[in-house]
Parts: sequence; C-alpha cells; structure tokens
Amino acid sequence: MEQKARILVVDDEADIRALLRILLEHRGYYVADAASGEAAVAALFPDGEAPSGEILTNARQTEAVSRALEAVRGAKAALEGGLTPDAALSDAERAMNALGEITGKTLREDLTARIFERFCVGK
Repeated sequence: MEQKARILVVDDEADIRALLRILLEHRGYYVADAASGEAAVAALFPDGEAPSGEILTNARQTEAVSRALEAVRGAKAALEGGLTPDAALSDAERAMNALGEITGKTLREDLTARIFERFCVGK
C-alpha cells in the first residue's frame, strides 16, 4: 500500500487552514495544520528535538539551496581538477547569490572584484 504524502499547512487564519485541508485531503494528501511557526515546529518535532540550523519553508528556498550546493560542488571540482581559483569564482558567486535569495544578503561587486584581483592569473 502506497503511503500518502504529508503536508503541513501553516497559517494564522483558521478558515484558510480548513480550506487548504479540504482541498489537499481531496487530492489524497495527509494534512496536518498549525496556526503559527512555533506550532508548526512542535508538530514537526513533537519530542522537542528540532535539529539545529534553519528550516526551509517553501519550494523557492529549497531550490535556492539546491542551486547553491550544485555551484559549490562545481567550484570544488574546478579546484580539485587543477584549475586556478579565478576559474572557480563564477561557481562561488552563483552559490553565494543563491544563498542570498534566502538570507537577503547579496555578494557585492567590489568584493568579487577584490577576490578576482587577488587570485586572477596574470595580475
């Protein structure tokens, strides 16, 4: 027997939670709901042992982290393959920009330029 996918709906409006529950259950999902972020964490980790770090709360954040990880792996492969650090810089920038989509912190162009100047061959 196939296990139903589980969805946790978090919204402070009970009517919204109820409507989403009805729609999602009708589509075959197991649905739990919570009225706040704190209640959601308690529902996800009932023993009180939430993992350290951050919780990704939507698909956009998950996609951004996936892109950042892919870019970091690319930079690492470039360096391990004997390429110069400036060759790995574009992957490092992509990783930092992807994470910036989540954190709100962006890579400043002047910082990128300083890194490039320091490691660029021929400078």
